This record gives sequence, C-alpha cells and structure tokens, in this order.
Amino acid sequence: MWSATSNFPPVGLIDGHVSDIGSYKACVDISIPRDSNLSFAHSSFCLAPFRPVTPTRPRFHSIFKQLPPELINLFNRSDFFHTFAKKAQYFYYLYRKTGICVPASCTPGDVQNVVNLVSNRLALTSGPVKCFTRATEFNTNNSNWMQPFLRHELEEIHFGSIENEPILVQIGKKPNRIQTISLVIVGSFFVLVLVSSFWHAVELVMDKTRAANKHDQQTVLVDRFWGLKYVAFYYFSTITNGEEFFKTSLRSNDIRCLHGLRVITMLWIICVHTLQYNDWSGFTRVYNTEESMRSVFLHPIVNANYVVDNFFLISGLLAAYTTWNSNKGTSANFSILTSLMSRYLRLTPQVLLVSLLYILLPLIGDGPFWYDMTHDASKNCEKNWWINALHLQAFYRDNEMCNLVGWWISVDMFYYIIAVFLLWLILNGRTGRAMFVSLLFVSYSVGKTIYIHYSGGFAPNNLGSVPQVGEVWSEYVIRFNWSPYPHAYIFFLGLWIGYCLANNKWKYQVERWSNVGWIVSVLILVCVNLSSHVWVSGAAEPTNQEISTSYNVLTAILWANAFGWIIVSLHYGSLPSLSALLSSNFFILLSKASFIIYLSHMLVIRIVFGTQYHTLEVSPGVLLYLITGNIFLSVILGIFLCITFEGPCLKFQRRIVEQVRPRKHLPLAGASYFNNVEKTPNLSPNMISVIFNKSPNTGGDQSESSSDRTVFV
Repeated sequence: MWSATSNFPPVGLIDGHVSDIGSYKACVDISIPRDSNLSFAHSSFCLAPFRPVTPTRPRFHSIFKQLPPELINLFNRSDFFHTFAKKAQYFYYLYRKTGICVPASCTPGDVQNVVNLVSNRLALTSGPVKCFTRATEFNTNNSNWMQPFLRHELEEIHFGSIENEPILVQIGKKPNRIQTISLVIVGSFFVLVLVSSFWHAVELVMDKTRAANKHDQQTVLVDRFWGLKYVAFYYFSTITNGEEFFKTSLRSNDIRCLHGLRVITMLWIICVHTLQYNDWSGFTRVYNTEESMRSVFLHPIVNANYVVDNFFLISGLLAAYTTWNSNKGTSANFSILTSLMSRYLRLTPQVLLVSLLYILLPLIGDGPFWYDMTHDASKNCEKNWWINALHLQAFYRDNEMCNLVGWWISVDMFYYIIAVFLLWLILNGRTGRAMFVSLLFVSYSVGKTIYIHYSGGFAPNNLGSVPQVGEVWSEYVIRFNWSPYPHAYIFFLGLWIGYCLANNKWKYQVERWSNVGWIVSVLILVCVNLSSHVWVSGAAEPTNQEISTSYNVLTAILWANAFGWIIVSLHYGSLPSLSALLSSNFFILLSKASFIIYLSHMLVIRIVFGTQYHTLEVSPGVLLYLITGNIFLSVILGIFLCITFEGPCLKFQRRIVEQVRPRKHLPLAGASYFNNVEKTPNLSPNMISVIFNKSPNTGGDQSESSSDRTVFV
C-alpha cells in the first residue's frame, strides 16, 4: 500500500507537475485472504486534492492573468514561493491531486479528516476526497463521514458540478434499476441486429448454394417466414444497411460542398472538445499550456466560438433547400404537422440511444479520473432522459445536461419549428410575410443577445477562460451561448440562402463577383478567428464592455456571412476542384454519419480521459496523439452506430411518414442516406408489395441522395 501511494509534494512541482496519482491499479487490486491475520480484506485508493490559499477568483478571469503584484512581491525573487506565486492563478482551475492507498476499513471521512489536518498545517485548502475500492462491506459507523464540510474549502468544479463532501466509489458495483432497464433496451436492440445480420448471412450463403445447384433462388423467399425475413433483412441486417451506407451516389441538384464542410466542422469540434473537456490535474507540466495557448498558430484551432454556427447555417440552408425541391415549390404536398413529426422521429432515436449509453457509462470502466468524467453525466441522464426526448435540454434544467452537445439539437429543433411555418408561407406564395417574420424574430434575438451580453459583463468570447469554471460555465456558456438568441441570425440566414439556391437566385451576380467574394470571405474568416488572440494571449484586456458586446455580436454575423458566401459560390461552380474535393467519397461517407458522430463523440472523450491511470505529458506529440485518437475512435463508433442503429431507425421513420402521407414524397426532415433502396438483396418487388399491401412499383421513388441524409449536422 505504501508503494502505491504517491509522493507529496509531487516531484517537479515548480515545473507544473502539480499532481502525483500514485499507482491506482496496484492499490485497488490488493486482495487479502480471509484467513490472514490482517483486519481488512481490500484496500481503497483515495484522491486527496489540495490548493494553495489564493484570493477570490475575479469574474471572467483569464488564466494568463497573474495574482496582484503586491502578493507576488511579498516573497524574495530568489525564493521558491515567489516563483510559485507567479503561477498561482492556475489553482483557480485545478487541484494538486495526491493518491493515497489505505485499508478499505478506512472510510472516506477518515481520510478527509487527515487531509484537512495536513492542509491546515501546510496553509492549504483541501477539496473533497474520492475513494475507490472493490470491497463490498463498508464501515459506516463514523458519523463524520457524511457530514458536509465548509463549501469554500471543498468546492471542486468539474463541468459545472460541485462536490462538497467525501465520496466512496465501489468498483464493479451492480447496476441500479435505471441502468438495468437501459441495459435491457440497448442490449435487446443490438441482439436483434446481430441475429438479423447472422440470419441474412446464412440465407445469402444458402442462395449461392442453390444457385450452384441450379435451384430457383426465389424459393428462399416463398416460405412461411417471408414477412419476418423481410423485416429482419431489410430493416435490421447490417449487410443491407452497410451496403446502403457505403453507396456514395449524389443527385445532380445536391449542394455537394456541404459534405466536406460538415465533416471539417465536426472534426474541428472534436479537436476542441478534446482540449477543453478534461481534468488539467491529469497532466504534467501544466504551466506549459499557457505558452501553447499564446501561440498564434494554435489559436485558430482552439478558437471554436463560431464553429458550431456552421452547423446552424447548414441546417437552416438544407431546411429550405430540401423542402422547396421535394415539394417542387408548391404547398400541395407540404404538411406542417408531418414535417414536424418527421423531424422529431429523425432526431429522437439517436438522442435517446446516446442518453442510454451515458446512463450505462459508469459500468464500463474505472480509474482515478473515472468518477469525475462519468458520474454527473450519467446521473443527469437518469434524471433528465425525458427532457432529451422532448429536445428541451437548452430550455429546462440546462445546468443538468447529460450530453453537453445536446444543447445544439434543442436549439436547432426550436429554430426548425419556426422555420416550418416560414416555409409554409413561402410555399404558399407569401414570401414577403415570411421575410418580415424572419426579420422580426432575428431582430429580437440580436437585441436580446446584446442585452444579455452587455448586462452580464461578458468577455468577447469564452476562450480566454479555459477551462470553463464558475460564472464562465454557469452564465456565459449555459445561460448565454446555449440559448437560442446568439445563433438565430445564423440559422435564418442559412434558411434564406437555401431558398435562393433552390431558385438559382443571384447566380449571375455570384459568378461575376466570385474572386472578390472569395478574397473578402477568406479575410473575414481569418481575421475573426485570429482577432481574439490579443486578449486570449494576455497581451491586452477588453476593458470596455461596449466593445466586448459589439465584438461578440458582429464577429458572429461576419463569420456566418463569409461562410454562407463560400457555400453559395462553390454551389454555383466557383473553384470546381475544391468543390470536387469536398464532395469526394471520403467526405460523403463521413457526412452520412456526422449526426451520430457529433452526438456520441463526448462519450469517447469521457472514456479516454476517464480511464487514464497516470498523468499525461503536456507536449505537442501527446496532444496530437489524443486528438487524432479521439477523432478516430469517434468516427469508428459513429459509423458503427450509423449502420446498426441509425439505419433501421431512419427506415422505420420513412415508413411511418409514408403511411401518414400515402403516395406523397417524403418531406425534408425525413430524408435519409439510403440510396436506391426500392428493393434489397434477395427480396423481390412482389414480396415487398404484398407485405405493405401495395402493388409492385408504386408508392413513389425511394432513392435519395447522401446530402438529404444529414439535414442537421
């Protein structure tokens, strides 16, 4: 146990090695035979967090801003404490974490009392102790165990959560009732997919055998299981869904460049989330992060304030473009209720699946950082899964969101509800009224954005306060950035761009001013992306609130207009080589899975950082390894879920909407990636028609383009 305990203070403290975890596995794997003379059978690994005493953290403090000079100058310049005080602002954001291995008979309260004693003797503040053990019987006689400690001493902020009492985590604990239900639901579905795929594979082998023996292949279909076979092979088989996923055909009127732009945006977000949502105490030499963040070359990568706006603009654009084309510019086949139902069915199964996976997340791993990375998210999903199902994450209990990226879906769904009524006006020839309503809503949203940002005293953007703690998380991120107001202009700009592209408006003007437009757009994107470097790097501070608020609003508008111009220009034939690259098969395939990749990538990030047993080096090589690894794993998981789960759900969604609107084309929200699926391998058109009580070759064209599949992300 002693060898599994870490050093205190840790080696390399001056260099930024603030934590020493010790040997987690060596400690928790200790098991003493019951017939031994020792009084315990298992051990516990406890993480004890410490912080130096610091002044109260200023609102919207930047990590580059040191403590007041009068405090730093209290110490001699040649003294260790002077060097340490110059970096003391880091402890607004992290703890020194020390690993301690103790017998399982010692409760977290016992360890907390010792930690408090040590911290008082060393003039430190202590945080809540977390203990991990495989023991199944615990000593709960200590009345001090569950007594809350002083909040200002034990406050630990992690993704907006606050713990103020010692915690005991039982490794390998049996699932609770909600986790059991989630496991049954998820397991049953994937077992059904597995059985259907195996059955389909067997039938394909039998078909080849019959063909070799000159038997009629259709005999496979004419037996008493024909109806069940169709459902299994067409809806659930990974063979069918996989073949359809890997088809990359496009229609002539598709906006081809969107595939690459969507994928680049998605990968950019995964990169930023990898750097942002982790525990800095799990890294060595954390002081080096300051130098990295000052880099003008790294700044464009981590400055992701506007990247998610790309998704809002693409979503609004496709809502109008696909609706106009699928309804041929008339309202004869357009139904508001059906469009809303189709949109809901398109979004909800994937959101619920990821919510269930979050509920199961604590069961699949362990580690010294596992509790922090998984516990709050899992409990929030157990409590608020129904909020996710109604897409109210950004409006109700937003501080208890289990999947942090779910806010975008909630806000986008809100925008779409408004957009459907605007599209109804447009399809009925009331374009002027639709434009007026759009301007009215966008004007209100921009005004509300200005009011909230100015009255809140917010910084121009939130990058300068990474990691996001305190008011940066609770006020700026949740209450402001995750609200529908700051992004309304972008979505409805995309809506009207989509309408113009569907009607080939401005084509001549765009072609005429293409070169100038590209130069201006690229300059805007570069300037907006780099302009915040002056205060993020600590070179200057935004002392004027009017300037901060104006910057926040105007840069989002400029970014959206520049990004919109690039889409319009590429669609109208400018830079055909770039458009061809963005619509290559690689981007088309990843674009198909982009929605489920976006939804599930935080699962991968939490698992990767939650299962680390030792501190990681802060170096370009390690960070590049983490980023590329998370991107790769997120893409693999997304493609798997796209084929095994999203494919069947989209087919059922299409079928439901077709039953509601027989003999009418599917509206935009129900579009899927499945191309040319009038029939599947080994299924005759006559058999399909009998199952669904239709005559062969009727019911409308089922083929769709790849871009229709990803209406949202």
